[in-house]
Amino acid sequence: MIASTESSFARFWAIVLVLSYSLMFFAMGSRNLALAPILVFLGMVLSGRHRLRVYQLLVVGALVAVLWPIPLVLRNQASHGLFPYVTALPSADLGSDLWLASINNVLSGFNIVGTTAFVRPQISASDMATSISLLGGSEAGWYEVASRLRLNHYTPYGAIGEIANQGIWVAVVSFCVLGVIFGFVQRVGRKLSDSAGGQVYYLVPLGLSILLVLQATQYNLRSEMRLLYYALGAAVIGLVVHATHSALARRSEGRSVRLKSVLGETLDERG
Repeated sequence: MIASTESSFARFWAIVLVLSYSLMFFAMGSRNLALAPILVFLGMVLSGRHRLRVYQLLVVGALVAVLWPIPLVLRNQASHGLFPYVTALPSADLGSDLWLASINNVLSGFNIVGTTAFVRPQISASDMATSISLLGGSEAGWYEVASRLRLNHYTPYGAIGEIANQGIWVAVVSFCVLGVIFGFVQRVGRKLSDSAGGQVYYLVPLGLSILLVLQATQYNLRSEMRLLYYALGAAVIGLVVHATHSALARRSEGRSVRLKSVLGETLDERG
């Protein structure tokens, strides 16, 4: 009964959290709104309590298709925010032109990457160092560099294009390193999944890694590197927490064994 209550309590707050984030993305007119069904589905799969079914994939796909063009409609409103968007949504035109614009909004990332990699002049080593720096924007000098790493006022370079702009071998080595980092995150996730509550720790680096991949064609390298550093940091923290819990559990078990041994010897002496 207690376990059932705890499960219901956790499920309730999970639903509240998902709805809160979805509402926030809606109020911001963010395309992350369309990611909410995907992340919920991933959470269900990773929990190990739900079997993967075809109809679930179809439902998630339909929800993503419906939610994807909505931010474009919201951004074109005269007033912005939660209540203006709620008021404007019923009368919004979700015709075929909007769907085509939404598709183009996604596919334009390939053009951004190609232009960044093969049309624009080579990015200097100092600018690349600023993009991958762990330091904050002011400390790294990012605000002096940012204007040079854009196609125009509205469009930044794509992260994949920035890497490819440095040459084929730099791109090969960079993506190999990225693969090693993703592999590390996955190994940490497998280790954490074996412990109680470990899936929660794993969702953070996993979600950040997925977001990095989704944004890599349209967002600049510095933005993507922040996500990578956060994902790596979250994985390391999760690993440390897991190791700490394991060490405490072993110590507690050792104390229990020693206590039983002492009690046994005491009883033998009295006997």
